[in-house]
This record gives sequence, C-alpha cells and structure tokens, in this order.
Amino acid sequence: MSDRARSFPPIAAPDARVLVLGSMPGVASLAANQYYAHPRNAFWPIMATLFGFDAALDYPARTKALAAAGIAVWDVLHSCVRDGSLDTSIEAEVPNDFAAFFSTRRAITHVFFNGAKAETCYRRRVGPD
Repeated sequence: MSDRARSFPPIAAPDARVLVLGSMPGVASLAANQYYAHPRNAFWPIMATLFGFDAALDYPARTKALAAAGIAVWDVLHSCVRDGSLDTSIEAEVPNDFAAFFSTRRAITHVFFNGAKAETCYRRRVGPD
C-alpha cells in the first residue's frame, strides 16, 4: 500500500465563476507542487488557448491568468491512497471541504470535471449540490 497523497489548496479568486475539478494530483504534480505538472498533460495548453495566455508562462503566471479569467481549479479529494498516478488505483478517499469552499466563492455558477473519476468521486462523496 502506498502513502497517503494530499491535494493542494485551490487556485481560486473570491470572484471565480467556474470551477474545474480533478480527482487528485498525479505523481509529477505532487513532486512539482503544481496542478497539471506532467509535461504531456493538456490542461495548461487548453486553458491558454481558451483564455488567451501563453502556456509556457511560469506556474505563478499561469495560475494568475486563470484566476483573472474567473476560473478556479481544485481536486475533489483532499487525500487518498494511490499507487502511481492512475485514477483507477485511488483508494481510501477523503473529499475536500466543498461546503466551506462554496461559502466563500458564491459567484461560482458552473462546475466541470476533468475526467470521469473526478465526477464519480464528487457525486459519491460530496453530492449533487
């Protein structure tokens, strides 16, 4: 069994309007302490195209660009046990505190999931509200 992995704080300005949820950062992201850090992950190039910033910017500049666009990023899980980076190996899930998150970010009107595992975990552990 692997050690318990813990997610990062959200990238989220108080006026964020959209929340993008992953399940749990992968090994490369955990090692870099950055969301979507694996060089083959398409998240940052897609966001850069959608919101008009350079995907090659450093991490603080990319997160600032997302926040300025009203996009928040977080993970459904606060912690879990997982071998490697595959969502299929996630066990012992503990969700993040979404009640507290949404209470301080009342402008969020849309929640999107970056994959089926994130959506499944959210619906099972957090609920449809």
